[in-house]
Amino acid sequence: MTMLRAARPYWRIPAFALLTAALAFAGSFLFPPTYASTTRLLIHGADVRFLSASGQDTAVQRSLIDSKTLTETYAGMATSRSAAIAVVDELHLDRPDTGHGPVHALKSVVAWTYRCGRAFVTHGYCAKVPRRERAIQRVQEGVSAAQLGMTSGDAAGRPGAFILELSGSGETGEQARDVTDALADHLVRMSGQHAEAAAAAYVSALEKQVEAAGADVRSRSAAVERFEDSRGISAADEQQVLDIQAYSSLRGDLRGAEAELADSRAQLASIDAVLGATDADATSKQRISTGRSDTTVQTTEGNPVFSALQSQRNTLVSRIAGLRARVSRLNQQIRDTSPTTLNADQSELAGLLKDLDLAREQQAQLTGQVQQARTQLATDASELTRLDTAGVPSYPVAPKRYLYLALGLLLGGLAGAGLTWSAARREPAGEPDEPPPADEETRWVPWEETPDERVDDTLPDIPGPSRVREPAPAQAGGADERAGRHVDAGGAG
Repeated sequence: MTMLRAARPYWRIPAFALLTAALAFAGSFLFPPTYASTTRLLIHGADVRFLSASGQDTAVQRSLIDSKTLTETYAGMATSRSAAIAVVDELHLDRPDTGHGPVHALKSVVAWTYRCGRAFVTHGYCAKVPRRERAIQRVQEGVSAAQLGMTSGDAAGRPGAFILELSGSGETGEQARDVTDALADHLVRMSGQHAEAAAAAYVSALEKQVEAAGADVRSRSAAVERFEDSRGISAADEQQVLDIQAYSSLRGDLRGAEAELADSRAQLASIDAVLGATDADATSKQRISTGRSDTTVQTTEGNPVFSALQSQRNTLVSRIAGLRARVSRLNQQIRDTSPTTLNADQSELAGLLKDLDLAREQQAQLTGQVQQARTQLATDASELTRLDTAGVPSYPVAPKRYLYLALGLLLGGLAGAGLTWSAARREPAGEPDEPPPADEETRWVPWEETPDERVDDTLPDIPGPSRVREPAPAQAGGADERAGRHVDAGGAG
């Protein structure tokens, strides 16, 4: 009873807390729910190609492109405004709202109040946003893309997979699923279009270079013809120039072959030195103890180091034999070709013919690259692949109604505490009345009893005050007055 009487003034705190929590929970249903759905995309990391500013393929640097770089690149593409516009146009998310009724009107008012209130607090005013722009912003804000990380092992929590996890949101579960699927399909198409556009740009750049190389070949051929016509150079003179060029080429090939032969012989000598210091067989000993005796087992087998060196020596011997044959053949061709001396016109013609050969060689290389790029463009596939389709979520991700309950309890508790404190300040000051005594045998004593007073216990018990005592004398009389009073009382008796 005492605890209930003490807690009675604080009844407003739980009452207001429960009431405010119920109102906050009911008010959360005025905000439109938000559902989220996810899907996954596979990134073909080995097939990814990035072109430099000059239009050349950087495939030689693919080892430097890790999974994190690729997923962040595609995550940026997924959360871009162009992707949100494509989803809105495909699903017609900017259509006018056809809902009606008081609940729908109340939801619209609450949504408008929340949007304008947040805008006013953030920017100081509330701007009118077109319906299409609002739809694009909702899609773009509800999209998230991240790399799928490892969930087990030593690398737990560290992203390392070529898998992009894509998430989209909507006001219904079906809308969230449709937004996520549309976004994934658009990302796959965008990836294919990006690869196709990059390959087409690469082919176009190569074709321009081939055209320039062809024009260079034609220009140098015309220069050779003009020089021959102006100097009266005949076909025999031109053949003599070609023979001199062939002789020079043979001399260069011979010098290269002789250098390779000398290098191979040096390697062979080094391997022979190592083989001389390496045993062909390797012996191993193993001691077995049985407690009573020891047994030693000796095993002899081929030395793997010696075998590897012997294999390298055989390879070098074969290479030296081939280089010797090549040097011998080049020497024979040089002996069969008689060197001649060119005059000034023939020397200038030799330079023009050399430039023409270089231009034709460059044109051939560019033509081969163009054919390869065209083949790649015709057989190229998208760099992204859908692994699954999005599902319909069962529960929304927002609003989180338990937060509304907690906030309502907190605000209601604070309000109840404030009202309780205010009511306590309005009450009059003073202590509460004490309850009457419960014991009927308690006697009423008109004044305090002192040790100097004597009590006559022989008097009978009568209703009312049963003992009459005289008040204690003033201290001025002292002990003599008290003694005299007792004597007089005794004499009277």
